[in-house]
Amino acid sequence: LYLGAQRSAYAIGPIESATIPKTAADFIKSQRPPAPLFNPYEYGGYLEWSLGGSYKLFYDQRSLDPNIYAEQWNVHQGRYQDIFQKYGIRTVIFYNFDFVTNNTATITLSLLANPEWNVVYADSIAVVFVRSTDTSLPSMDKQGVWKFLKATAQQRLDKYPADPGAHIELGRVLLFSGDATTAHDEFNTALRIDPSNVEAKRHLDAYR
Repeated sequence: LYLGAQRSAYAIGPIESATIPKTAADFIKSQRPPAPLFNPYEYGGYLEWSLGGSYKLFYDQRSLDPNIYAEQWNVHQGRYQDIFQKYGIRTVIFYNFDFVTNNTATITLSLLANPEWNVVYADSIAVVFVRSTDTSLPSMDKQGVWKFLKATAQQRLDKYPADPGAHIELGRVLLFSGDATTAHDEFNTALRIDPSNVEAKRHLDAYR
């Protein structure tokens, strides 16, 4: 009953198609990337429904364990190495853009930048990563994903050129993709627009 209700809550047309990882879940169901699987909190109920219990999920909205929630949040923030090692995570599904901020998810950027993780599926909503030591599935060229994320951040900046957050977002994507020089330019621009911007200062201080 719970899963059916949660599924129906998402089934409202354009919102569903813009947020639910249907094709990524279909990929996992048909191609069977190796378990254990890590998933974000927001995908738990849908994946439980769509995968039919064929994978043990890391977290879903029914969990009341504060420790698991804290670990999920640390991964979300890019602090994933120890947690993935603890649970032996071999496959990760995560969204491209945060549901609240609409910024590119830090863990997605982190795994894209890490050669130890391959992309085996990607679309405009979600990415599926598999450890590079697991070669059962063909990997995709990460450059295609980077190109999409950069273009999305640039479109936001073109629309809101006076928004320091738009400069910071493009800077984040550029930084993780390896273009530190241009990223720093964006952070500096954000700071010129808003001299009190804490996030811009933090990025600049981290790489001085």
